[in-house]
Amino acid sequence: MKLNLRIKVFTLGLFIFAAINSHAQNRILRNSGFYYTLEANAGYGLKMKTDYWAVDIKNDFSPFNFGAKATANIFLTDYFSVGAGLGYNEYHGPKMRTLPLTANFKLFTSRQARTPFVYADGGYAMRTDADKQHKGPLYEIGIGYRHQLQRRHNFLLFKLGYSYFKTKHWMWRPREGTEYSDWDFQWYYIERPAISFSICFYHSTRF
Repeated sequence: MKLNLRIKVFTLGLFIFAAINSHAQNRILRNSGFYYTLEANAGYGLKMKTDYWAVDIKNDFSPFNFGAKATANIFLTDYFSVGAGLGYNEYHGPKMRTLPLTANFKLFTSRQARTPFVYADGGYAMRTDADKQHKGPLYEIGIGYRHQLQRRHNFLLFKLGYSYFKTKHWMWRPREGTEYSDWDFQWYYIERPAISFSICFYHSTRF
């Protein structure tokens, strides 16, 4: 009888401990004040579009890009935050290096430490050199997940989204309808959509 009672008490204690531990790992947050993120991202490019007359140029495009970004953000409500950030992004084939300046918003589905969210970023990518290319509008929309680390003010964000960047580029090619001996710089637009994955370190000033 005493053994059965001890087993029941021990089992109940384990259940209570597990429940408390689970609650502690996914506790309710205030979701207020400022938070900052440091982000690393990589993208796999989708089919690009261009207004250049030589359609076969698309075969020279590489689908990959990668970058990093830092943001400062503030909660306007318990579920909604806005922010701004500056980053670095590098595209391949044709190679482009940009400094994107963006604004963002996130809509969290709950106040729990571990929670999904939706997000949108938009802004303008500035060039890193003196040329007329490597700049233009960009945006990204997607879904994410917030995960709390051991220190209560620190989190990880995982983001999966669709990104888009439109810019001008040039190629040393003949003009349309001319001989190949008539070489000239050809300016054209290219659109670079991609599926982007990001991992962010998130530090909150309030908990």
